[in-house]
Amino acid sequence: MLQRPTIEDVACLAGVSTVTVSRALHKPGKVSSDTATRVHAAVRDIGHPLNTAAQTLRQRRSNALLVVVRTSGNIPRQGAGGDRGGSPCSGPDHPDRRLCAGRKP
Repeated sequence: MLQRPTIEDVACLAGVSTVTVSRALHKPGKVSSDTATRVHAAVRDIGHPLNTAAQTLRQRRSNALLVVVRTSGNIPRQGAGGDRGGSPCSGPDHPDRRLCAGRKP
């Protein structure tokens, strides 16, 4: 089984240190444009994958967004046990009652 290319492999191919590779990839203003070009070419040539899980651990943030939606409680919930919130066609105020004519409430 082939091993995935590492940052050390990129550094060796580009002729720079691993710190310089990291800076070129994550803080491009910290290295010269010539060095950044060599590093990016080495990354492309050997197919070094960026490890987003490692970046998340190092930065201690995931850039994930949690969205919580509060409902009024009359929206049916589907789960492993089937329909737990009543029929989607129940109630006289349902806006699409005519579409649900054949269903049992």
